Amino acid sequence: MKKILYRLFIVVSLFIITLNILSILHIPLFGFRIFRVGTGSMVPYLNTNDYILVEETDKYEEGDVVTYKVGDNVFITHRIINIDGNKITTKGDANNISDDPITFENIIGKVVFKVGVFGFVIYLFSKPLSWILLFMIGFAITMSIPDQKSKKKIARKKKELNTDNKVVEAKDKKKSTTKKKATRKTNTKELKPKKKEAVTKKAASKKTTTAKKVAEPKKKAATKKTNTKETKVAKKVAVAKKPSTKKVAEPKKKAAIKKANTKEIKTTKKVASVKKPVAKKKTSKR
Repeated sequence: MKKILYRLFIVVSLFIITLNILSILHIPLFGFRIFRVGTGSMVPYLNTNDYILVEETDKYEEGDVVTYKVGDNVFITHRIINIDGNKITTKGDANNISDDPITFENIIGKVVFKVGVFGFVIYLFSKPLSWILLFMIGFAITMSIPDQKSKKKIARKKKELNTDNKVVEAKDKKKSTTKKKATRKTNTKELKPKKKEAVTKKAASKKTTTAKKVAEPKKKAATKKTNTKETKVAKKVAVAKKPSTKKVAEPKKKAAIKKANTKEIKTTKKVASVKKPVAKKKTSKR
């Protein structure tokens, strides 16, 4: 954007300078001359400080706006109202009176082009103070816009910085990736024995559980067998013990029966001995 503004400023300033030089010196250029309108005699067609482009020709008609010379460095631009042979009468559009008649030799050329509002700006910049102001504006623009060399240097530095940053980023990425890989390797190395231990523990626990599951019914069967054996042995012992007790108890019982029988016999004898004399007494009385 700054480049465009700078170029536009240069073009405009050069255009203003050339217009002012050509309008002051009235130098012909490719059959054309530039003049600045100094009065308002041609209002509304031409205003004061308008710049006009005059073409040098040999053919003129009524109604043409022409510029003619009156004296040294005195030029008038009016419209042709009458042509009578070699005599030409002109009149300003804003004037009430026509000009003095002139000849074709006095005419410099016909107005072909005019610069309106922009002409006032050109006129302002035709003064010395405006030249100083124009120079200051141009200097400020040139100072504000850096040179191409400095721009190239800045661009190179930026590129170098970008490349350096990219290289640093790439190195950082490589370092981070290597660190990640190393950490992964260490983690995998650490995890492998742990996994193996876990697998062995799981296998051992499974074996123990399966062994327990297999051993439990065996233990139950063994305990049942032992219990049945113990019960059988106990029964045999009980059976073996019972006859011995009977054998021990039978003589005791026999002895007890004998004692009882002897006691009963004794008692019966006593009773019998007591009853016998009573019967004898009864018999004797008779």
